[in-house]
Amino acid sequence: MGATMSDFSNNLSYLRVAAHASSFPNGEGGKTPPWEIDWFYRDPAADGSPGLTSAENLNTVCRAYLGDRAAQDGLTFGEATDAEIDAALIEGPYGMNDRQRLAVRRALESDISLVQGPPGTGKTETILNMVSCMIARGATVAVVSTNGEAIANISKKVAGYAAADEGREPNRRRIFNSYAALGKLENRRSWNEERPQGPQFDVRDDSEARRNEHHDTGGWEPALTASEFLRERPFITSTIHSLKKCFNDGDVFRYDYLIMDEASQCAPALALLAMSSARRVVLVGDVEQLPPVYHANAAEAAARGAEEAGIPVPGRKSPYALQDVTTGDGMSILASAQAVFEPIGAPHTFLNEHFRCHPGIIGFCSEEIYAPRGEGLVVRTPAYDRSVQTPIRIRWFEGDYWEPHRHDRRNAKEASERKAKRGVPQSSKENRKQIEIFMHEEWPGLRARLETDPSFSVRIVSPFRGQLEALYDRLVDTEGAAAIERLFHADEAEAVDSWEKTGLTIHKTQGQEYNAVYLLPVEDGDWDWPWSQGRSIINVAVSRAKDELVVICSTDLMSKETQLALTGTYIPPSPGGAAQTLSTRDRVEREQRERFLQKLIDYARRRMDPASDAFTGERGFPISNYAYGFHRSSLVSAFDEIPAIRTYVGNEDSAAELALCNALESVDLAGRGLAVARGVALSSCFSPRALSRRLTDDEEFHATDKKAFIQHGDTRREERFDFVIYNKQTMRIVLCIEIDDGRYRHTSPEIPNDGERALAQRRRRLRCKNSIVRDMGGQVIEGNARTALAGSGSGMFSFAMLRLATNGTTAAETELIATAIGHDQPHVRPFTTIDELIDLQMAHGTESGPTLAPSFDTGSHALPERGSIAALVREGASALVKASPQSEARYLQKVLDDWTGAGVFPKMRSHQANKLLQEGGLIERRADGWHVTPHGAKLGIIERVVEYDGVESARCLYPVTCEKAVRNILLRALGD
Repeated sequence: MGATMSDFSNNLSYLRVAAHASSFPNGEGGKTPPWEIDWFYRDPAADGSPGLTSAENLNTVCRAYLGDRAAQDGLTFGEATDAEIDAALIEGPYGMNDRQRLAVRRALESDISLVQGPPGTGKTETILNMVSCMIARGATVAVVSTNGEAIANISKKVAGYAAADEGREPNRRRIFNSYAALGKLENRRSWNEERPQGPQFDVRDDSEARRNEHHDTGGWEPALTASEFLRERPFITSTIHSLKKCFNDGDVFRYDYLIMDEASQCAPALALLAMSSARRVVLVGDVEQLPPVYHANAAEAAARGAEEAGIPVPGRKSPYALQDVTTGDGMSILASAQAVFEPIGAPHTFLNEHFRCHPGIIGFCSEEIYAPRGEGLVVRTPAYDRSVQTPIRIRWFEGDYWEPHRHDRRNAKEASERKAKRGVPQSSKENRKQIEIFMHEEWPGLRARLETDPSFSVRIVSPFRGQLEALYDRLVDTEGAAAIERLFHADEAEAVDSWEKTGLTIHKTQGQEYNAVYLLPVEDGDWDWPWSQGRSIINVAVSRAKDELVVICSTDLMSKETQLALTGTYIPPSPGGAAQTLSTRDRVEREQRERFLQKLIDYARRRMDPASDAFTGERGFPISNYAYGFHRSSLVSAFDEIPAIRTYVGNEDSAAELALCNALESVDLAGRGLAVARGVALSSCFSPRALSRRLTDDEEFHATDKKAFIQHGDTRREERFDFVIYNKQTMRIVLCIEIDDGRYRHTSPEIPNDGERALAQRRRRLRCKNSIVRDMGGQVIEGNARTALAGSGSGMFSFAMLRLATNGTTAAETELIATAIGHDQPHVRPFTTIDELIDLQMAHGTESGPTLAPSFDTGSHALPERGSIAALVREGASALVKASPQSEARYLQKVLDDWTGAGVFPKMRSHQANKLLQEGGLIERRADGWHVTPHGAKLGIIERVVEYDGVESARCLYPVTCEKAVRNILLRALGD
């Protein structure tokens, strides 16, 4: 049991190195560690006095944690009796459950005790009951955390005891009278202002000179001691960093108890600062929630520092390593302490009763997060909507749209300065498709709820700050900053950073709860092991939602089974990723802790079949009025096909162009006397005479620059239009289409020397092409949103150039796509189609427009053979899936949707088709749903039993082999 003194010294020395290494941005030098860490871990002073972390100054708990066998042998563990705690428990309508009481009893009598509290299990109430029992015994207590929200939550709860009557609620009153919120300078100043007659803190600024002044002494407070202050206020809260510097004797004072909240977010090297300040320690947290965040290269930097100092580096399974091998996340003090103390008898209490969320939401966390590790949750939520089984809405789309985020927020300079000061990397990610879906399909309803119900709380969460910045800008562009702050009830005093109150990264939501949570995960797929799908991130995001959860995501990150159910096609993760090098065992381990967004969607699919409801046949797929279930976004785009093209056609560079080729096939060009050419050089579009007459100088480009640009392009290739639609008889240009891919929005880490300068040059070429088009009498339309068309001017023009971004901000690019998703009335569509633009151009007349050169070879610029790209995708998907007829079979509405795209049944719904198929003798309706007749079974229709809200119902599936026969029967029935 325990370890040797040598182990103790090595572990202590390594944590000292790790504490300093973890303070550097990206694990490199150039930044002094926080004063508190530098002060606590200082080496023995030159005059021979020991440093704070020397063996002489560490308490028994810390020494035992670090491996001192004698200290471990000296630890005591026990439990108070129910009779000893009953009189001191906090008064209230709900008593403590058995696990909460057990945690309190163990904390009172154990030198170290561990409490794991999953979301909504009453961690804060349990902590306050511990405090109540401790101060009732005359003990001093410090509650600390690295999470400021956790401390604020404690303070808020205690403030609620202000009105407690001493006769009827003596324990509430005692807690209120015993409490002081200390720690940061602002709290100490508030104490002085509110209690001018009591002990006063020195509240000079936390200057560098003051740090140096107290580097080898106690805390920064020059006179006030802990023992003096705690006589009046035996219960304090503080951040871990500030705990020791609050009092003059902060380096040596020992609280009777120290309770660390959110210990699962605290690194061991930092936790020692607080643990060394108490005789008994209680660690409260949840190893299944967010871990501490280390800088990217902290482990490497710590290893280098240890090697230079001659200190052994802990093995990958050591509790002192910077990474927890069981989760793959940063090591927390809670996980580390479990590994050290549980084998020697330290009590560990799991709080298993949940009181916050709708059972259909928290059921995911119980089934997928906690039960596999040993014990699920018992849901005791007192009030929720019992008419809904699973209040989760999956708003899904096809495609892969995530991109690097550029910090172009209104306060980008200030935000960048703050992040640089903290050493946080500037890179982030965004997904404009998810943002546009939120704005078009979720925001109108959410806005109305916020306006009519001031008590309704909502949070929009994402793993990436860049996504929230981009969404904030989009909301402000739509509503205005003042309206957004009003709608989300932001505190006007904090309006400068009011978005922190509303849209939060998942890392800032732990410990909070809301009526509704919107999850925008950003990443769409095409990867092996996305950290943003990690179990702890998804666990925290889901468990914030009390009443409803909305997820906006692509099918590309869903499981094979769900993709097939929704789309009939499977897009696998990109091959050749890092996971390909893992052993089978390591892959299984990673599967256990990754892909939890995928698991969440599968959980929703199991509880709400994505194809139908047992009674209406339409619920949730692909569109319906039911609030929950699976809803296909109406923002369908030609570029949704890019992942499928990359997977099954294998043309990475031109996938976006091939996707638009597919879309253009549905545009009736021949009926309009038009044709389309691909990759047309600018020099083939504008004659030298016209250029000489019409090119002009502007603020950025001279006419000679533009002429040279047309003739020579850049150094690598001739400048071209991606697509040109022209009159076959006169060869006059009607519409040019440019595809603006990610190269014009961000740099590429895969391309050597592709930095900001190269990006600026690409954007300059884009602007030059725009200028040339305008000089030649054309109109530049940025995107196909109807507002973009209106903003580009409605005067006469000879031709137009449409710029289509591939970042998800366009949709319904053709008439076929628009009508297939229900946009039957062009004047109310949010997007204008290529078909509309062509008709608009032709109505204006294009006689004055530029003409393709007489020598232009239309054959060499033709689109791929009609249907060839789509056929390759279908064939490739079929070959890869290699599924049985059962798994290839789809629900009738999906089959109809495919036929709608081909113009066969543009408005038919599944309930209408069911009636026709019943009349044709293929299926029949019974009390428990639709059944296959012998005739239908011969054609290949499959019968399946599904369950919804505890009711079983028979449904029908339609494999590819029977679709032709079914279509013919429907056509014949319609003809009759």
